[in-house]
Amino acid sequence: SVDDLVRAGFYYTGTGTIVTCFFCNGSLQNWGVKDNPAIEHARWFPHCGYAKQLCGEDLYRKIQESKRSSQGLF
Repeated sequence: SVDDLVRAGFYYTGTGTIVTCFFCNGSLQNWGVKDNPAIEHARWFPHCGYAKQLCGEDLYRKIQESKRSSQGLF
C-alpha cells in the first residue's frame, strides 16, 4: 500500500512504479502484491541507515543472511 511504502522511507518519483528512499536515494520499481517495502528496502540497500533502523537489528540481520544464502554466498 502507499502507507507501507511511505513508512519504509519511499516517495513516488512520478514515473511508472518507481519509488525512491528519502535517506539513501535508492530506487525500486515493479512491486509485487506480496512485497514488503521495508524488507525490500533493507534487502536491496543494505547500507541505508533508515532501512536498518526501521527493521531493527534482528530482522535486518536475517534479511542480509537470507540475501547472501540466496546468492550462493556462504
